[in-house]
Amino acid sequence: MMEIRMGIAAITIACISLGVSGCATPISTYTDYDRTVSFDDYEVFSWISEKPLVTAPRTATVVNPFVESRIMAAVRKELTAQGYRFAENNSEADFVVSFAIGARQDISVDSYPVAYRSGWRWGTTYIGDKVSVDHTTEGMLSIDFFDQATRSPVWHGVAKKNLTTADEQLRTSIIDDAVREVLRSFPPNIPTN
Repeated sequence: MMEIRMGIAAITIACISLGVSGCATPISTYTDYDRTVSFDDYEVFSWISEKPLVTAPRTATVVNPFVESRIMAAVRKELTAQGYRFAENNSEADFVVSFAIGARQDISVDSYPVAYRSGWRWGTTYIGDKVSVDHTTEGMLSIDFFDQATRSPVWHGVAKKNLTTADEQLRTSIIDDAVREVLRSFPPNIPTN
């Protein structure tokens, strides 16, 4: 009997763990790049301007002023971990970095009939409407690299995630994860002929 209880407890804990981890929405990424560029020549990076401004093209909400410095810190950390050097003066860089953030809110409304029995008529069924409204917010981080000498775009990466209420409390963690995921594809694996 004790073994059965322990087995049920273990299954319950496993189900709760899966349920909690299932609540986290994954980060999806997309990257593109100029196939004529030799990324092996890049060693030093900097910001596209002295202080890149965070833009939020897809939302009318006010951008948290701390987000910019968190993104800059995460990008600098990831590129440095990959072996690139940071230059304060962008004229000393091989490539420069720009980024933008945005959010899009989607509202989904579904209406479907629901049957239920009514007590005021003898055994008749009444068909009513049930309305379901779902709100989702998709956050997006776009990171772009430009060749310093030619001033041309060479690499573009986007990270997207459906944001939950819990994500609002973990802004730094979400930013770090998004930057890490999108920069995982830099430099691109270019096939040799």
